[in-house]
Amino acid sequence: MSFQMGTGISDELLVAVMRLLKKYLMDDSVQIIDLTSHVLRGILSTERGQQALASFDSYERCLIEVHCKGVNLELVQNSLLDLERKFNAKSISVEMSGLWETRDKTFETWICPLVYALIGYCDDIVLRLCQDIVFLKAEVAELLLPNVFVNLAGRKDLDFDICKLISFKVQENIFSEPNKLIKSIQIILEALNELRLCHVMERTASSSMSSKRESSKFARPSSYNSRSRSTSKLKDFSSTSAELLTSTSSWEKVYWLPIDYLIVSKSAIHCGSYFTAVLYVEHWSEEHFRSLTLGSPDFSHLETLPHHIEILVSAVTQINEPDSLYGIIQSHKLTSQIITFEHEGNWSKALEYYDLQVRSEPEFHIGGCSRKSPPENSQPADQLSLFKSEDGMRQRKPYKGLIRSLQQIGCTHVLDLYCQGLTSRKGRFQHDLEFNELQYEAAWRAGNWDFSLLYGEANSPTSAQYIKSYHFNENLHR
Repeated sequence: MSFQMGTGISDELLVAVMRLLKKYLMDDSVQIIDLTSHVLRGILSTERGQQALASFDSYERCLIEVHCKGVNLELVQNSLLDLERKFNAKSISVEMSGLWETRDKTFETWICPLVYALIGYCDDIVLRLCQDIVFLKAEVAELLLPNVFVNLAGRKDLDFDICKLISFKVQENIFSEPNKLIKSIQIILEALNELRLCHVMERTASSSMSSKRESSKFARPSSYNSRSRSTSKLKDFSSTSAELLTSTSSWEKVYWLPIDYLIVSKSAIHCGSYFTAVLYVEHWSEEHFRSLTLGSPDFSHLETLPHHIEILVSAVTQINEPDSLYGIIQSHKLTSQIITFEHEGNWSKALEYYDLQVRSEPEFHIGGCSRKSPPENSQPADQLSLFKSEDGMRQRKPYKGLIRSLQQIGCTHVLDLYCQGLTSRKGRFQHDLEFNELQYEAAWRAGNWDFSLLYGEANSPTSAQYIKSYHFNENLHR
């Protein structure tokens, strides 16, 4: 593999990495100190490393520069070959499913092996020199992951299509409902944003180059020397821009990875990145409708909103943008009216429409029993499968809307009786953590500190996998 120095991380990021390495020189672990010294020696043996050293003050420079005596390309080459031998010996491949899975992992145990494996396919010298420290320090791995994606996006000489591989793994393991490791979603979103930034900047550079070329046709040179200098600069800029443009013009999508942007948008909402979610819905709309529009108004008899409208509404209602909702909702369906009433704070009307929605929804069955007949003998597996399903979540939504409306109006006694009635329906709400949170919130707001669930939440096989934010009101009540 041939390594390159002209592409990869920026000077600012290199300085940030070196500051982290300086901190690791005082780590409690002797292994970390020794490894950090080796990484610093490799980086400082490059010209970029020596240039970055000038950004430190005299005291910091004294602590760092003792690890190297100047540029030494032979040392760098030997270090890279040694790292490559280690990487091949570990047999860690990005194709391994377990490498991308987040289940039963902390953020540190997930990101370190993943970034280590991805760096193994990079051709940037600084990234490769940081490979060993990335395996042990999540802070460095998190810092470098976006630039690792950018470097891999420029690789055309690999034996496999790494773009499709990463797309499949990310969509299967990161942007999926079972993934409760919120920070893994956030760091992948950050990496995708870095890719989009590269795409936008290269397009900007290309358009700037074209405008300069046009203006140069009408420019009157003052002398031959100045004309020669400007022409050479223009040629350099043109060749650089053409090379950059080629690197992103072959991308299938703006974010390099051919992922369904609605799936990404939904995951962005899940981790609280609402503006990012709006951006992805905009890209999806441009891709599907060929313009920045939400499509034709929906006049169907189905009460559910179109998927992209539903996601956009979920994002807009969480940010301080009160007027956008009226432009997004293009129908007068019951669901649309409820969203508008909640957004306006008209909880009496929201309660009325939620009640109408509950009464008008068709009978659905759980374990062979209708909604009006609680399933006493239904199988736990059937109950849990319905709980996990999209339809099950949608069918429970009006009931939870009634709870929120009653709480906002202040009908605490009616709310308490209503929650007890819903709780008695076995197989419907005992695995619903959102419903549990609404009950705990209603309890502490009413000053009912003796409240406890009628069933043990520990029996739920999925409760341990959910993020801590789902238990906010429960912990507040306790």
